[in-house]
Amino acid sequence: MPLAPVDNKGTQLFYLDIGAPAGSTNYKTLVLIHGAIFNGAIFQRLNQYAAANNLRLVYLNQRDVSGSTPFTPEDLAIVKDVKNKEAQDAFLQDRVKEFVEFMRWFVETEKIPRRNDQEGTGGISLFGWSAGNCFTVPFLGMVETYSPEAVNVLNDYLRNVIVFDSPYFGFGLPTPTIEDMYCPVFDPKLTEAEQNAQFPAWNASYWDHSPSLLSSFSSTSSSSFPTRPEMLSLLAKSPSTKPGHTCTLHVIPPETLKEVADFAASERSILPIAYMNQEVYKKWADKAFLEPPVGWKDVRFEVVTNGKTMNHCLGANWELKKHILENEDVRKKVGARDVEFTVLEEYNHYPHWDHPEAFTKILASKA
Repeated sequence: MPLAPVDNKGTQLFYLDIGAPAGSTNYKTLVLIHGAIFNGAIFQRLNQYAAANNLRLVYLNQRDVSGSTPFTPEDLAIVKDVKNKEAQDAFLQDRVKEFVEFMRWFVETEKIPRRNDQEGTGGISLFGWSAGNCFTVPFLGMVETYSPEAVNVLNDYLRNVIVFDSPYFGFGLPTPTIEDMYCPVFDPKLTEAEQNAQFPAWNASYWDHSPSLLSSFSSTSSSSFPTRPEMLSLLAKSPSTKPGHTCTLHVIPPETLKEVADFAASERSILPIAYMNQEVYKKWADKAFLEPPVGWKDVRFEVVTNGKTMNHCLGANWELKKHILENEDVRKKVGARDVEFTVLEEYNHYPHWDHPEAFTKILASKA
């Protein structure tokens, strides 16, 4: 079982490495972090298309998920204590450092090609999907807290951080009210069991949002950007029922779903981590998006969302874009990190399953 050491306490992360493309000496490496419900194997349909795009893909399981070191009862108590902001902040820093140490370990162990900026080849990038973005945004906000050894090693390798279809918490943005934007996990009329039962299909459906909302992401100034009430009016209120818009969970074979999902870990730790004190995420998001980089200054954010994803993801990415535009003068003044936005208009939350060939090509262009 492939396990990587990520600290001096015996903590290990389970990973799946598809290996280097045959004969390539300048391939890019992409480390992918899954979200809630699933483990890293959810990305497996990308495997057959990686070599054609000169990509080496590494699927990394979060702590507490399918082979990675479990959390202790004390860890889980911290995660659920939203009033203990300081302890949750320390917990988040420890988790992000584990990903940093994994990347350092992988670079040194596998001796991957160094980043070549002139040719746009080699190096390593980090990708977070959905709830996995609890860690990608802080990853570039916490650089000053990492070991000098890890920072120095990754200096010659780190390329980009791809923030893929993140909900609100990853950006440190306030969660919308249930009146503004429905989501079953926030519905007070549902029991916790009902919330957990309804969330997966809601999450994996297709949504028909207004084309004008999708086109607004190309705006270059806050003055030309829609207002928040306009954005809310342009979001779809419920999943699409059009032909061809089948919920992705309904097309994953049941035997495969057992292999790629970890519902118990999702309920036990992944979702509670996502819903930790929002001030903790805001602190690191502000450092990552609004302040000058402390290290890895040339590494940029590739913020990607999907045009037919659930409302909480498209809305969150829209609000981040609005936040970036409103603070662009400050960002320019301090030399904040570059942030690029992309909308994949025809995809829902699961293009790695529904459209693996096209999505692998997109990943190669962003990594």
